[in-house]
Amino acid sequence: GPFDLCICAGTFIPNHAPPETLVSLVKATQPGGFICFSVRKHFFDDVESGFSTLQQALVDQGKWELVAKEERDYLPKQQINAYYFAYRVLQN
Repeated sequence: GPFDLCICAGTFIPNHAPPETLVSLVKATQPGGFICFSVRKHFFDDVESGFSTLQQALVDQGKWELVAKEERDYLPKQQINAYYFAYRVLQN
């Protein structure tokens, strides 16, 4: 891919961008580059959303490696947290 870094914030929410969007981000990022994104905690923790499964599949396929995962406030007034991820692309 042509990019060194892809950032995606506020996109991975219910009924919006599907988890397969992560595959497109891997393809758009050159090996050694980074992908940073957030997913609302309750959505990520719901196995049916597909995010945790696909993220692990991309690790298992050698497409990327996890660099950082943090849980932080997302919408504090609504008491909604999110996970913030950083992955290094290994191959696309």
